[in-house]
Amino acid sequence: MNHGSAPPRPLPYPLHIVAGGWGTGKSSLLNQLLELRPPDERWVVLQNDAGKSQVEAAPQRLPDNPIVVKEVVGVCACCTGQIVFVSALAALIRQTKPHRVFVEAASVALLSDLVGAVEQSFPGTVKLETVITLLDPSKNNRGNGSPVDEDQQRLADVIIVLDKHPVDQGTRASAAPLVPLSPQQRLIRGWPDRQTLPTLLRADSQRSTREHPGERSANECSPTGQPE
Repeated sequence: MNHGSAPPRPLPYPLHIVAGGWGTGKSSLLNQLLELRPPDERWVVLQNDAGKSQVEAAPQRLPDNPIVVKEVVGVCACCTGQIVFVSALAALIRQTKPHRVFVEAASVALLSDLVGAVEQSFPGTVKLETVITLLDPSKNNRGNGSPVDEDQQRLADVIIVLDKHPVDQGTRASAAPLVPLSPQQRLIRGWPDRQTLPTLLRADSQRSTREHPGERSANECSPTGQPE
């Protein structure tokens, strides 16, 4: 990467959160979004979920690495591991000075607490641009009405509803959002095409329209309090 011609780093740093249940395609979506990176920019990813697929980092080492991926697994960033998550995000930004930041949320994460941690810990440094939630009715193993699913949808700017496998009529009905959409939220049915992908990086709504994060106990990030 040619540092002499690279554009200046933005401040605040634009940040995007990708959320959804386990196996819904968060890492796959991130890999496609990373393909949109301009050649003279550095984009970074902080993963808080260990799924089947992995986000692909560029092979170069810092300071010339255009795509940097850091993992924070084994803790949930919205509750028990919030301090670890915030510290890792701060270190990643400090070390890389990126042009764009992505966070892959744990499948059990309450976005209200995760968003609150980002906004309260990085005022003036990080700007939350978009929150993207993926739903896959064929992987609806938490049951309709799950507090985690409802929270991840309520905090989303974009909700992507997938239908990758044949499902029965009862499961197909669960593809509809569990909470009413606000005028600021977008609903996309099916995997985003190449024309749609760039729009996921543009903030079309104001973060002030989202609910203010509430107080929650550590075991409320999932019905069992443990990663699924």
